[in-house]
Amino acid sequence: MIVRSARRRLRLGDGGLTAVIVALMMSALLMFSAIAIDGGVAYASHRQTQNAADTGAMAGVRVLEQLKFSPVCTAFVVTQCTTFTSSSAIRSEVLREAQATGADQASTGVSCYLLDGSQNRLGSELCTSGALPTAANLSSASGIEVQTVRTKRTYFASIAGFDQTQAGGTAKAFIFNFNGGTGSPFLICGIRSQMPAGYSNPLSWAYDLASPNGSGGYTLVDGAAGRYYQIQGSQNPSCGAGSNTFKGLGSGESIKALPYNSGIVTGNAFVNNVQLTIAGLKPCAAGAATFDGCGMLIPIVDSATGSGSGTLMHVVTWLAWQVWGSGNSYSFLGSNTDALATSCGNPVTPGGSMKYCGKLLGAAAISGGAGSGPGVAGQPHVLRLSS
Repeated sequence: MIVRSARRRLRLGDGGLTAVIVALMMSALLMFSAIAIDGGVAYASHRQTQNAADTGAMAGVRVLEQLKFSPVCTAFVVTQCTTFTSSSAIRSEVLREAQATGADQASTGVSCYLLDGSQNRLGSELCTSGALPTAANLSSASGIEVQTVRTKRTYFASIAGFDQTQAGGTAKAFIFNFNGGTGSPFLICGIRSQMPAGYSNPLSWAYDLASPNGSGGYTLVDGAAGRYYQIQGSQNPSCGAGSNTFKGLGSGESIKALPYNSGIVTGNAFVNNVQLTIAGLKPCAAGAATFDGCGMLIPIVDSATGSGSGTLMHVVTWLAWQVWGSGNSYSFLGSNTDALATSCGNPVTPGGSMKYCGKLLGAAAISGGAGSGPGVAGQPHVLRLSS
């Protein structure tokens, strides 16, 4: 009897030890499950908050660019305009885009700040507080900083007292002057104020599109935007290039930092190098020779030297255009009316056989391309996340 009781106690002791081991193993399993599942959720949340910050920053800088450089849309505005009439739109657009992309819906889920060209914050936080930027800060601003938060309930980690995870993301987006790209098929002689007196030959005079603003940039001439112009044909304004040399075609070389000298293509030819994209417009396809009103950024020239294939055009700015044509005698493909009662059927032109026609839109925000900041009025702008 004594032996059996001892053995029974020994078996009971083994069972208790097994229960302890199983309990420890279950705890370890739960711990690893918490790490795997809740850690994966936390990582996904971090990715979502960064995407939300990126999206919010780009939304905010688009509004900032329009508030600073675009007129408010009315029935009389024919160039690029904006429907944003208050700086409160910066906050509302940042919140809308960031929260739709994954940031917390709570008032503290998104914070945003105006930034100057050196990435320093200007004034107070805008998104959480609802404060409006001062006019001085808005004028000085070149970018937007957005911080986002995403809170998620944990699963297994709550056993250890961790009821939720919180991830954050930060992004900065800026307005830059456009100063690079892969090329344009056209060049336009368009700074008449820079031409010497007495240039009356239609192969020498310039379209009156923009004028120097005294700060190194160019301002659109009143009434130039919204009109249609011959941009390539048998005779085009050439800014002083040799007689009967310039037809409107660029050489297709890379666009460089302003100002720069670009070669031309002599004679009438098809175009094949459209790579620049204007935000908000259907892009012109790369390699295409026929355009149906697609958007294009075209270099604007103030002077030229040489003749024939040795001609160089001095590029000083870019302007945004809608372009029509096929490279043959012009057959109109788009709308033939606008607010100023001019059209590609009757464009501003020096005469001759027209191959391509364009409607001047003015300075525009573009996507893609290199740039340097901060943005300047009267110049095309690149809107991009900072590296």
